[in-house]
Amino acid sequence: MKNKDKVIIVLAMFIIFAILSWIIPVGIYNVGEEATVLSTESGIMRISILEILYLIPFAINYVANDLIYLFVIGGLYGVLSKAKAYRKLVSNTVRLINGKEHYAMLIVTLLMGIYVSISNNIMSLLWIVPFIITVFLKRGKDRLTALSAGFGGIFIGTIGLTFGTYGVDIMNSQFGLSVSDGMVYKVILFIGAYALFNLFAILHMNKQEKIVNEVKHDMFATTKLSEEESKKKSLVWPTVVVLAFAFIFAILGYIDWVGSFNVEIFDKFHTELNSFYIGELPIFKSLISGESMYQVAGFGTWVDMLPLAFILLLASFIIALVNKMSFKEYLDNFSKGILSFNRVVFIYVMLISILVVCGVFTWPLTILDKLLPESFNLFTLLIFAILVAVFYCQQGISTSLLVPVLASRFANNLAVTGIIMHFGFALVQVVAPTSLMLMMALTYLDVPYKSWLSYIWKFALSILGVFLLVMAIGCYM
Repeated sequence: MKNKDKVIIVLAMFIIFAILSWIIPVGIYNVGEEATVLSTESGIMRISILEILYLIPFAINYVANDLIYLFVIGGLYGVLSKAKAYRKLVSNTVRLINGKEHYAMLIVTLLMGIYVSISNNIMSLLWIVPFIITVFLKRGKDRLTALSAGFGGIFIGTIGLTFGTYGVDIMNSQFGLSVSDGMVYKVILFIGAYALFNLFAILHMNKQEKIVNEVKHDMFATTKLSEEESKKKSLVWPTVVVLAFAFIFAILGYIDWVGSFNVEIFDKFHTELNSFYIGELPIFKSLISGESMYQVAGFGTWVDMLPLAFILLLASFIIALVNKMSFKEYLDNFSKGILSFNRVVFIYVMLISILVVCGVFTWPLTILDKLLPESFNLFTLLIFAILVAVFYCQQGISTSLLVPVLASRFANNLAVTGIIMHFGFALVQVVAPTSLMLMMALTYLDVPYKSWLSYIWKFALSILGVFLLVMAIGCYM
């Protein structure tokens, strides 16, 4: 069974967290003057069997837009992997990086890392990861190297979040902080994460003496062009153009242009577009933005993944057209891609279900409150932040629950507190089995969790050391 270890780990955590709800009373921080006092008056809220069954559809509904996006990624690559132009693009890219894999790793992780560092949703680049993984696997690199190339930039950018607002927007708002606060720390963390991650990734590549064949683990591996297909002329550029436009939309949509960079051009364009009428009909607002159930905001204010899912869905259809696929072939390839991606989606849903257990039945707060220091302390607060991230795989949820007490206890160190809380979350994303991005990555390539820990522990300890050194100098000297 593929990904057996990941499934067992996630299901075990779900069961353990459910059992703990029978033992530990729920807690909540009172807002106001008593913000530092945890109330456990509600007592123990035990999760019943029926509630366990209800949690999964509840979790699915909670992240429905993300799931649509994930399914569309699968469908897109189901189409791409059968498109001759894309197969040529992969072959050309493989030849391009031949003997230059180290440089490719450095460039890809840098570009992805910079973008994630300034974005408001780290999942917005997830859709280009399968292409990167395919290229590195076809170059004969092992799965750990391919995973590092595909997901490394996301990990780096999350650790070194600079102008980005992913998971910290609520905290910044409640603390009265701007994205520029603590920027020196953030930039140093980004540089340190980038240098250390690539150091260990390249060292691992150098240890790989022989070319390996692990393409079988790539769910969207492209088949080699036959001699007949190679002779036939086919244009690659139309497919590249479609993918490039999708990439541009993704880049523009998930950066907070106004809040982070004070750029208002996209907001103004969106307002003018929605104000365009044909007769009495606001044509663009009615066709695209929506007027009731779902309203699409302008570039820079996209938060959920539904707008990008629509763009990728449209891109997959256009790619099928330019590659002369019949509609039946398109539907078959798209559906096969979705089925290939379903195990990644399953892991995602189960981790969100664990988040729901911790978010609704707030017994983790009872544990965390005992570990939260009464006064500011770098080391104890970092341990607290790491444990928070283990319980809550989405930082926005944890900060919404903990902001009152954090703001009250550490009023004189809010900027540093925010950095510590985010770093604890980012570090957990690299190593913990409750990390959404990590567990999806390991599931995608069927990399055993134990193998990943053996590979990544040196980086995790190194970046932790850099963080402690930088923060200690900044806080205590």
